[in-house]
Amino acid sequence: MTNSDILEIDNLPRLYRHALVIRWELTRFCNYACDFCIQGSHALHMQAAREESPKDRKEIATRLAAYVEKHVHARKMVEIHLIGGEVTALPDFPELMEVIAGCQFRGNIDIHLTTNFFRPSDYWKNLFSLFSGKAGRRLFINASFYKRYTTEGEFAQKINDLTPFLALPGGNPFSILRYRLLPLFWGRAAVASDAEQVYLGVGWPILDDASYHAFLSFKSRYGHLLHSVNPIIIRNYPVPVSEEIRDRLNGNEGSKNLRVLFRRGGKRYFHNIQQLGNWLADAGHFCPSGYICDAGKNSFSISPDGTVSRCPVLNPPADFQLGSFLDGSFRLLRKPAVCSADHCSCNYFRKIQCGTR
Repeated sequence: MTNSDILEIDNLPRLYRHALVIRWELTRFCNYACDFCIQGSHALHMQAAREESPKDRKEIATRLAAYVEKHVHARKMVEIHLIGGEVTALPDFPELMEVIAGCQFRGNIDIHLTTNFFRPSDYWKNLFSLFSGKAGRRLFINASFYKRYTTEGEFAQKINDLTPFLALPGGNPFSILRYRLLPLFWGRAAVASDAEQVYLGVGWPILDDASYHAFLSFKSRYGHLLHSVNPIIIRNYPVPVSEEIRDRLNGNEGSKNLRVLFRRGGKRYFHNIQQLGNWLADAGHFCPSGYICDAGKNSFSISPDGTVSRCPVLNPPADFQLGSFLDGSFRLLRKPAVCSADHCSCNYFRKIQCGTR
């Protein structure tokens, strides 16, 4: 299969949830300096972080909550992805979370928080308390394990400390059905209850064969307590893993939940792609230029200075900018637009369709 064979790519979770997806990069600061960081040079991060303003962060959080309250009525579901850098390293982060969790929106708000999990258990318990009594608000923590900065035992102990405060997988099977199926039949999302408010998932960087087997061991011991336990496949780092393990990572364990409609031999086929094959395995292999993408209509990305873009692609073309959250110039696109980027690693779209190609 080649690029020209693709007719459509669907992001399956977006199809069912009817969500407005918001990605907010709060900061480029990180207290870790991993040499395999997918965000690039730690020195460049620190240089960029010096220009960031806590005042701007508070203003963006306030405007973001107001935007959801006033402009997101029909969707019933909003996903807010808070990423960095390391967002919990910011002294004002709990205050920002309180503003977002307290948003007066009648539908659901799912907050996805990406973190290196360095904060102690009491910090997380206090953060969880911000969601107490707020039906329709859920927090999904995506915690990454880095053995250079913590031991597996310390990481596991923190999970044990927090388990009593987590919504455990399988605790309410009906919740999955109503979140997946209710929007299909009624066009609206179910409201999350207090009992299913905080979920914890773990990401495990795969740096060599030993780290892969450590991941399997951890997953077998703690997978039943966690929302997800996933390998982090490093794309810009020379990973010395065996061919057998690489094949496993290119299968279900490294999956992307996407469906591709493609043309082959004059016929059309749908296929659920796990790693999308070598031709679409990472950012550099799929060129979306000329395809129609709904990023900017059903999702948008906010940078630390408040600039809003259609999606978080690196070095975005000028036509990707949608204004600023700080000066009120931001506007969503009214309809999907043709993409002009030369690569795609974005997971915030709902649908990419064949356009001018």
